[in-house]
Amino acid sequence: MQAFLATLSLLVLCTACGGPTGRVKSDDESDLTGSTRAGAETFNRLIQESVDNLLQKPSAQRPAEDRLKIAFLGVENNGIEELLDWRDTLRQRIDEAVNRSGRYRNISDRFVKAALNETGLRPDDLYLPEKRRRFVQVLEANGNPVDFLLYASMNTGTTTAGRETQRDYLLTLELVDVENGESEKVNADVRKEYLR
Repeated sequence: MQAFLATLSLLVLCTACGGPTGRVKSDDESDLTGSTRAGAETFNRLIQESVDNLLQKPSAQRPAEDRLKIAFLGVENNGIEELLDWRDTLRQRIDEAVNRSGRYRNISDRFVKAALNETGLRPDDLYLPEKRRRFVQVLEANGNPVDFLLYASMNTGTTTAGRETQRDYLLTLELVDVENGESEKVNADVRKEYLR
């Protein structure tokens, strides 16, 4: 009986030691490249390129109080992959990049969500001038005047050839002037190969 218990204890100990492990990566290590989904390496590259292209145009840096104010309306997913926990991470990283740009600063997303709730509007409704004015008026009434709306959308395209699959990831940022509705769009893309 003692031999059986000793063997059982050893088996339990070995099983517990063979489970998943984790470690904190150092800043100089590259991001992990996912084997079945986009992941950190893909999304971080898309965010950096798109925000740089749209918001960090060469210009004189403005003092913080003179920066143009943006209401960021979140990330829309039009791709085949679910964003899951990446949706909020993408929003946070785009938000941070906007504030670092030196030209723009974001209005807190809590104010933006509250204004959408108060007006009963969805982000796409803001393309209509009268609805956009209502939304802007609610933000202004709460001490948050806004100059631009920022939309982000994630798209994918998939090509399969035998055991190989290529997925193209496209992040589009659209900056909309609240006064006249004119918009400027930029895209960033990453091509990724998967093997089955």
